[in-house]
Amino acid sequence: MKGYSLFNKGMLLTIYSEKKAENEKISWFKGGKEIQYYRNSFFKYVKESKRNLSSLTFKYDFEYDDDTVYFANTVPYLYTEMIKELNDLEKNEIKSEIFYRKILTTTLAGNNLELLTITSNDNSKEIYDKKPVIVLMSRVHPGETVSSWIMKGVLDFLCSDSDEANLLRSSFIFKIIPMMNPDGVVSGNYRTSLAGCDLNRRWINPSEILHPEVFYSKQMILKLNQNRYIEMICDFHGHSGSTNIFMFGNEIKENPSESRVFPMLLSKMSGYYNFPQCSFKMSKGKYGTARINLFHEIGIANIFTVEASFWGVSREVSK
Repeated sequence: MKGYSLFNKGMLLTIYSEKKAENEKISWFKGGKEIQYYRNSFFKYVKESKRNLSSLTFKYDFEYDDDTVYFANTVPYLYTEMIKELNDLEKNEIKSEIFYRKILTTTLAGNNLELLTITSNDNSKEIYDKKPVIVLMSRVHPGETVSSWIMKGVLDFLCSDSDEANLLRSSFIFKIIPMMNPDGVVSGNYRTSLAGCDLNRRWINPSEILHPEVFYSKQMILKLNQNRYIEMICDFHGHSGSTNIFMFGNEIKENPSESRVFPMLLSKMSGYYNFPQCSFKMSKGKYGTARINLFHEIGIANIFTVEASFWGVSREVSK
């Protein structure tokens, strides 16, 4: 659908060779040559508007005979991988004191929508009851596997014994949905759910039947907002056309800087974040996203879509 791609900027294919893995112990690797992404002669209609489609072409030299080789857009992250990692965290006796897991709902295909709670119990009840909440979500778009790898890093960090993680667990309650669209992931979809819906455009009035993932996630967040202060909501995504990590926030006309402080701080602390790429526009076409809908319903400044490149960091930012 998109007329641009990081493949035109130098991104390589993600490849897995069974023989290479067996003989050289190499898992997924980058490769391919003469990679081109260009507009083709096909089109489709989107809301009565004609949209041209694009094609990706490439060449690859097979290294082994009688091999099975897989090609992917990005390094895969499966639903079964997530479940295995959550099982490992749950079984860890030390982690189990700070890591709580429940099923928020089941999907159309019967997969579990996991809800995690990470916090410490070293506070008094009075302090604990006043703890603010941070909500984290990822993988609403199945093809954006980078968001799952980021979430894996988040979980590993928050469940670690570092001083920073201990401070965060003492200060906040983290509510985490690590995979918002498990059906889409299992089905191999790029952007949609099993029902063919872009779940990140269904937050205004989600259907309990067709969009149970969004329906119950939104109910959970709204209920939290009644009982506690929600400090921040971050929805992790991947970006196929831009380098670096950047954020989409919301425009607060009375105090524009209020929603810009956290993204600016991140850009100062990490060379991976690029503040000039951040946007705080609230176009009508995005009103159905978690970012804008929850901003309208809850009214807090720190609600963000976090976009991470499929490829990596540009040289200018990394310096």
